[in-house]
Amino acid sequence: MRAILVEDDASARTLAQMMKPMNAAKSKLLDTYLAAPTPAAKKFAAAFLILQFSSAVPRCGSGQLQDDSFGDSSGWWWTASPTPTTGDSDFYTTMLVPSVSIHADFVSKAELATAKSELARLSKIPVAPNYLSQIVLNWAKAQPSDARIPQALHFAVSATHYGATDKSTSQLSKDCFHLLHTKYKGNSWTNKTPYFY
Repeated sequence: MRAILVEDDASARTLAQMMKPMNAAKSKLLDTYLAAPTPAAKKFAAAFLILQFSSAVPRCGSGQLQDDSFGDSSGWWWTASPTPTTGDSDFYTTMLVPSVSIHADFVSKAELATAKSELARLSKIPVAPNYLSQIVLNWAKAQPSDARIPQALHFAVSATHYGATDKSTSQLSKDCFHLLHTKYKGNSWTNKTPYFY
């Protein structure tokens, strides 16, 4: 997730390949992401994949997760500015949060600078439903005949219901809902989406 959000394509591709054997049910989605021919297509394929992994978060957590309706362990994506805080206990916190003064010698200055730059990018990422909905809407406008769009719009509306929200979320939910119900009438995914949030 971090690699996708900071647009580190090389790392994202490597990690997607590693995920495939551990996520057989989502391997087709991973293959579609890996085969996407353009940056825009890759961004949509990633969003389509993430919308079906509610546990997709850019930082590790702890505790038991419950299965969601996608057959995933629900984490309901991420909140705004998904960066570590001083209360977290992951590697990035101990290395990069300014109030923590520990520095491991095996982390080079260049690696530390890259990590700080990526954390700065993550700090500007909105709540997951907004981020994902906007990608889906942009792709739907650019590629309206893509057969995945009705399903993506359905999942985007669902994300605005179950995921973290802010003042922009309801309008994005409405935009996804409206597009789904005006351009894709009669589609099974449209019929499964009776409300926006």
